[in-house]
Amino acid sequence: LVNTPVAAVPRLGNVAALGAFIFVVFAIIGMTLMQGIFYRECHEFPNPRLIEIDDTWCWSWPKLGDGALCGGEYDCTTIENEVRTVLGFCGGHEFDQGDFAPKFESHLTTVGPSSGGPYDWCDDDSRPMKVAPELDFVHFDHLGGAVLLIFQSMTMEGWTDLMYYVKDSFSFWFAVLYFFMIIVVASHFLLNVALAVVDEVRDDFDGDDEEDDETEEAEGTDRAGGDAGDEEESEEPLWKDCAPVRLAKRLTQSDHWQNFIMFIITANVITMCVGQFPPNVILEHSLVYVGYAFLGIFIVEMIVELIARGCKGYVTYPSTCFDGVVVIISIIETAIAVASGGAGGSALQALRTLRLFRVLNKFASRNPRFA
Repeated sequence: LVNTPVAAVPRLGNVAALGAFIFVVFAIIGMTLMQGIFYRECHEFPNPRLIEIDDTWCWSWPKLGDGALCGGEYDCTTIENEVRTVLGFCGGHEFDQGDFAPKFESHLTTVGPSSGGPYDWCDDDSRPMKVAPELDFVHFDHLGGAVLLIFQSMTMEGWTDLMYYVKDSFSFWFAVLYFFMIIVVASHFLLNVALAVVDEVRDDFDGDDEEDDETEEAEGTDRAGGDAGDEEESEEPLWKDCAPVRLAKRLTQSDHWQNFIMFIITANVITMCVGQFPPNVILEHSLVYVGYAFLGIFIVEMIVELIARGCKGYVTYPSTCFDGVVVIISIIETAIAVASGGAGGSALQALRTLRLFRVLNKFASRNPRFA
């Protein structure tokens, strides 16, 4: 009983790696879609007003003081006797990604305090702040806070409060789906995988070593058969016998090319992890240009794969088809952002995190113990 969990530690390392991957995926999705949502509260005015108090100008934006988040299911209104009454106006942080960023308009300045404006908030009742103390630690403003939020939800301690916060400030259906997936995948699934590993180690102590060896040999044979299948797949006739197709085929099958693409995918995900709220202007601008470089590399990869496989082979192969969809969406959203003068990025960026499955699949194929 004592030796079983100790002996299971090396194998549980693979489970920990899988858990870290799941945490990062959920964290990036949350950071991409919900940065700054916990600043949204109901205010008496639609936008701040510049007023003078004791010969000092400052921005006044009084809150209703109900302690509720808004912007999602709650919109600062109440319904009584089928009559909707407007209680206030929902507003968030100056750098809010949605439509709740305040507009600073006055005869003296149009620049807010967080953007380096000359006037500060009049008091904390006007300053955008998070509505609950625990939201200073669990939030989607940076990777650490997002991972902590997911970990708390995984433990099933207070996760319903967090779901209601997201429901009120972002979206009812997204909050339900997001936290349901966290509970199912990050809690129940990972727990059962860990228990299965411990149970497998316990079976080893019960004298099933020979059976396990036979199983490993069978798995090795299956992997060898899979590798042979891959080789057979690679030896399939070209869709068109010409020099560009042969060159593209050799390039896509090259280990150097595949390792380079895996590195770019990992680097792209890392750049998505370093974002923060409120944003660092210099860092954000740098990440925009880095994102353009990554997009260019993925476009080149798509073109090479199209030449090597042909349109039919590209579309029918799940991995390349998914990559193609992500690349096309990225091109469209980047073009829209550039045309509108924005920095780029949208909710669809969360799809890019799913490319990490390619990295895990590659790693598992080269490390059978991980698989």
